[in-house]
Amino acid sequence: FGAAPFRLSSLGYDSVLLTIRIMRDWPMGAAFPEDRLKDRGGFAGIDGAFRFGRDNVAERALEVQEIRGGITVTISPAPSGFER
Repeated sequence: FGAAPFRLSSLGYDSVLLTIRIMRDWPMGAAFPEDRLKDRGGFAGIDGAFRFGRDNVAERALEVQEIRGGITVTISPAPSGFER
């Protein structure tokens, strides 16, 4: 609506992508496939890959940026996944 979205909006987008990926192979009426949340390769997110650890805390692979002369420059792009 004429302005950049709030930074927090990317988390909502990621949650929808995760839901779609999990439900794609989830048979109707079956229990929630919790084991799919533990994919060590992670999931594609709008800001980079993310995954859930054994403690269910999210781990994110983000890009690294540097501010040079008032602008941001990407030093290291976000990886598309994690090593398994």
